[in-house]
Amino acid sequence: MAVEYAEEAFLGMVHLMRTAQSEMVRLAAMDKILDRTFGKAPQHIDIAAIKHTEIVYRSAAEIRQALLDRGVPRVLLDYSPSSDRT
Repeated sequence: MAVEYAEEAFLGMVHLMRTAQSEMVRLAAMDKILDRTFGKAPQHIDIAAIKHTEIVYRSAAEIRQALLDRGVPRVLLDYSPSSDRT
């Protein structure tokens, strides 16, 4: 049913683009016309955000050493909840 109004709607956007007082309304009409004519521009995708790095450790000692190498204080790695109990 909407198809019968498509031409009128398009002409309405053209009319707004040419005559609207508000620059924002004119810009929105231009944007809609271009989207419908050429398709929407592709969205920016940050590839760095979706980059996946898999790190595999073979032992707890290897994990501990990797954390020490990254600057984690030794006291945090040597802590165990059972040593807190008196």
